[in-house]
Amino acid sequence: MKKTGKKRKRVMARRPSRNPSSAQRNRQARQHFIADIANDLGIKSDDPALRFMETRMQAQDGETRQALAELNRLIENTSRESALVLLLYERSRLKAEAGDRKSAIVDLDRAIEISPKESLFWEKRGKIKLENGNLESARADFEQVLILEPDNLDARTGRAWIRQKSGDDAGAVADMEKASKIAPDNMNLLRDLARLRVAAGDLTGAVKDLNLLISRYPDTFDLILSRAKVHVHLDNFVAAGDDLAAAARLEPENAKVLEHLGFARERIGDQQGALQALDKSIELGRHNFDIFTGRGQILGRLGQWRAAIEDLNKAIDIKPHPRVIEVRAQGKMKLGDIQGAVDDLGLILQVEPENLPHLLVRSELRCHLGDLQGAREDCCRAEAISAADPKVVRLKAILEQKGVPE
Repeated sequence: MKKTGKKRKRVMARRPSRNPSSAQRNRQARQHFIADIANDLGIKSDDPALRFMETRMQAQDGETRQALAELNRLIENTSRESALVLLLYERSRLKAEAGDRKSAIVDLDRAIEISPKESLFWEKRGKIKLENGNLESARADFEQVLILEPDNLDARTGRAWIRQKSGDDAGAVADMEKASKIAPDNMNLLRDLARLRVAAGDLTGAVKDLNLLISRYPDTFDLILSRAKVHVHLDNFVAAGDDLAAAARLEPENAKVLEHLGFARERIGDQQGALQALDKSIELGRHNFDIFTGRGQILGRLGQWRAAIEDLNKAIDIKPHPRVIEVRAQGKMKLGDIQGAVDDLGLILQVEPENLPHLLVRSELRCHLGDLQGAREDCCRAEAISAADPKVVRLKAILEQKGVPE
């Protein structure tokens, strides 16, 4: 053969890694562990109990597929019912975690058929059905659990949420009250009970629950804020303001809390305190329709109309609400900007063409500006709405005195 002069590249076989992967290390550790237990107990390493133990360890290590394969083999070869139900339960749990809820329920159906008095199987099936949105079927399973085990916390809370979603707020509260007695130190249960009481309209009861929680956990931001919201529902703005001030001390950069604190202070007449809280909230980037409207109205009450109109302009840019435009029109009148007020009233009348008070005010303002024809047009529109209204009659008489033709 003729030599080409090119050297052939040698292909080297890849050597096995000297550093085993995490999965390999976990597998080796499991094998050693199972072997040690088998040796200590004097049983074979392929004993079903040990194989079951290994499947749980596999699942914990993230090897769900391998664990399911081993469980399938064990279930096929197990005739003892006490062992079979545990294997079925374990397989259902892994299937549910993997998203195969339908097959998980089938396994639990078999387990319940074999052992109908085992509450664990009913409870697990109820939870899976609840995740699937099958509320009534899940509720039936939870109720069976509560027959077998009245103090089962998960079944009690599960049925509470199903009742609430079904519109049975009173039943939900009753279940959650029992749950909170089963686990009186569980903060989340008492918090959930307070939320359910609010939904059921028992605001006073919700405050009592939150008072108890806050006495145990005095600096918990979420609890204090929750109580503040309930106080607002009760129109107790003094207590709401106290809670919101406490929440603001815990999270001084929380712009939303400062906004609500400002509105609570406004409701109790503390305009300066309200303004201070809203100023800080806006500084922190809280820019929305409500906050600019609120600060604008407060500034107007304090007589600071130029600053008020600046805020009202920002609010109207976000949402041109007639009531906000109305306040801006008032501000413009206070500042002597009559034409600006007329323009604002025109914006309102575009969306509320039969707003009698605004037609009357615009008519008078137009008359003041010398726009007698415009004043007459507004008066005629007002007369068409309510000819017998004393204000309409008075305005019509004024225009007639000025010689404005009909």
